[in-house]
Amino acid sequence: MSNDNPPPIGGEPDPFAELLKGLAEEPPPQPPTQPVAPVPNEPPAPIPAVPGRPSGPPSSADVPTVAMPAPNAANAPNPPSGGEPPADIPTVVLPGAYPAPTAATTVLPGGYDVPPPEQPGAGGGYGGWDPRRKALFWVLIGVAAALLVALVILLVMLFSPKGGAAPTSSPTRPAPSSSPTPSRTPSSTPTPTPTATAAPAVQSFTVTTNTSDPTIEACTDQSSTLTVKLAWTTVGAKQVAIKGASGFTDALDSPDFNNLPATATNYEMPFPCSQPSWTYTLTMAGADGEHRSGVLTVTRQYNPPAPPTPTLDSFAADPTAISCDYSSDPAGVPQSYELSWSGSNWVAGDYVVFGIANPGEYAEYTDASKTLASGTDFPALNCGDGQQTYYLTLFDGSGTQLAQRSATVTVTGE
Repeated sequence: MSNDNPPPIGGEPDPFAELLKGLAEEPPPQPPTQPVAPVPNEPPAPIPAVPGRPSGPPSSADVPTVAMPAPNAANAPNPPSGGEPPADIPTVVLPGAYPAPTAATTVLPGGYDVPPPEQPGAGGGYGGWDPRRKALFWVLIGVAAALLVALVILLVMLFSPKGGAAPTSSPTRPAPSSSPTPSRTPSSTPTPTPTATAAPAVQSFTVTTNTSDPTIEACTDQSSTLTVKLAWTTVGAKQVAIKGASGFTDALDSPDFNNLPATATNYEMPFPCSQPSWTYTLTMAGADGEHRSGVLTVTRQYNPPAPPTPTLDSFAADPTAISCDYSSDPAGVPQSYELSWSGSNWVAGDYVVFGIANPGEYAEYTDASKTLASGTDFPALNCGDGQQTYYLTLFDGSGTQLAQRSATVTVTGE
């Protein structure tokens, strides 16, 4: 049997038919020495209806047949009279499909009729395709889809930053020699802004003396000199000097102290209590040579010390024992004696009161030290009394009693 198929009837070759031609399965050639086994005489299977054509078995007029010689004429069954093949002869469908308006049946000699394969409908389209044609179509669609997906993946890999070589403008950073801590990336301490780039200036200049008001110094003695503690901060200073005076003075032109640090705390400077105020000038020179100053004025607060408390240091009689002369006066004439006192820290307004217990006479004196004579400054004692006590009391200007002393004179005999 020849493998060459006749050209399709009424048109150009179908491409899909050519593809299916290679996939079609050919029946194996019959051995030349053995005839085709007869098939039991069974009624033929019903032919499925094909859209666009009438139902029922095809007629011989619609089906072209190809008569092939029997391999062994002696063994081939004789066809019945009348020229029609017997009903039990099988029909073999040749490989390949050809577009034709009707089905084609190839009758082999010695064979039987078999329903032809389902042919596409007269209207054409996907619905009328052969199943193998449909399968091939979907295989091709699947292959095309797989190729499209592979192309997309390849493009992503080619243009992805991680898929190619590192950019030549950014060299790959070498791995550190030691393993860094996973949770922390070591970083260097940020470099502070250099002070040389900042504008030179005296940022602060203050008094740090521990007082209620750091700009006031309390002087208790106008002839004394106190110590003032100063603090300052400068930026961009190449030279720093300080000067104390009664007013502003450029410290670099006339310094008390020169070549000082750019920053200082508790720097000690003298403060004269003889001045009601004293001005301190801190002058610095920057890289540009310009002088820039900070000025601070400290005012004196004079607090004179409290006056000392007046005291009565002594009060005594001299002599403390006297005699009486009865020769000229039966009542007796007492010997002369004196009373004296001495005090300290007395100020204007302080005074003492001199008093006699009996008969209660008294006198006031503002003298811090004094001596009184008996019979002249005060009455002498009475010899018959045997003794006399005197009192001296000290008071301040407000009348407050501050101290009191006493002295006793005794009569010892004639």
